[in-house]
Amino acid sequence: MSTLVGVNLSSEVFYSCLQTALTTEREEIMGLLLGGKVRTSSNEHIITIHKYVSVQRSDKRGDRVEIPAEQLSKCVTLAERLTKETNIEHRVIGWIHSHPHITVFPSHVDLRTQNDYQMMDPDFIGIIFSVFNNDPSTNIGRIQVTCFQSRQNFSDPNDIYSQSGDHEHIQIPLGIVSSDFSYFNRNSADSILQLPKTILNEHKNAFSLFIERSKLNNSNQLHPMDTIFYSSVYQKKLSCLMEYLCLPLVQSLQDRLDYLDDLLEQKKKELASLQKKK
Repeated sequence: MSTLVGVNLSSEVFYSCLQTALTTEREEIMGLLLGGKVRTSSNEHIITIHKYVSVQRSDKRGDRVEIPAEQLSKCVTLAERLTKETNIEHRVIGWIHSHPHITVFPSHVDLRTQNDYQMMDPDFIGIIFSVFNNDPSTNIGRIQVTCFQSRQNFSDPNDIYSQSGDHEHIQIPLGIVSSDFSYFNRNSADSILQLPKTILNEHKNAFSLFIERSKLNNSNQLHPMDTIFYSSVYQKKLSCLMEYLCLPLVQSLQDRLDYLDDLLEQKKKELASLQKKK
């Protein structure tokens, strides 16, 4: 059995993950990663991440996040379809989540969750983006990223540097590599554009849930004040979604397009210069 020695994350997937992590500073954001295993020697291999998938959360708080089982099942189906379409291995191989206003190190809950995923696939990895967290020495904003796995900790219980709860944090080397396949670039863009829809569906589900609970508490009838209150909260959520996610996302994609246009012009000039030399 070969050993996992590193993870390669394509630049486009990294951009998608970072864009997702910066969506909100009040709740943790979570997504799933699709990729495959590449053997580097007879007893070592690395994981290559091809795609990021945004998923709806069943629990979203400032210090933890969870997704329902059906979201994982949908991603497995998507991975199987992409494998057939590209002839390149895609499987659900990892998860990412954000740590707004806290350090990049995984919590004991993160380590337990990671260990549960590894029971399904020993190569499963976790990636954390620490965002909206200032450097205490300079008070300047910084973004930190870490890749990790977990295992049951049977070491010295007095060793506080290697354990968190009952699981041990294993650091996995993480590399950012350029994307070689335009197909993956298009899929990364699709993942970013899917993010507002995913969060919108979360708000819709929460609104429907509160309405149903209100009916149960009032003999299956909705009180007019409850209707006004929940509708107002829902409208506020939609306004925040537009202001803090959709509009910045459009601007970010426009900046990305301008950069790529400039890069294309630069490459055209380089090509013309090489052709003249011939």
